[in-house]
Amino acid sequence: MKDIKTIFTGLGKKVLWIVNPIEYMRQAVIKCPDIFMSKPAGFDEPLVFINHPQGIQQLLTNDRKTFFAGGELNSLLSPIVGNSSLLSLE
Repeated sequence: MKDIKTIFTGLGKKVLWIVNPIEYMRQAVIKCPDIFMSKPAGFDEPLVFINHPQGIQQLLTNDRKTFFAGGELNSLLSPIVGNSSLLSLE
């Protein structure tokens, strides 16, 4: 398995995540178009962002235990994406 590149760890990028998250994501996708890991402001653990269709398919069709991110993260995402979103289901 290929290592996932970690990007944007500085204070300026954390502020950008808070002030303009769309610009943060635009810059991230330019740097790593398929998949990257980042620790935006407000999160204790790094998050993995997937932008490649095959990566998203693999995430949604593999065993849930392989890519589990439940609990606290789901409660943070629920107000944004809703309780029934694929992103917030455990």
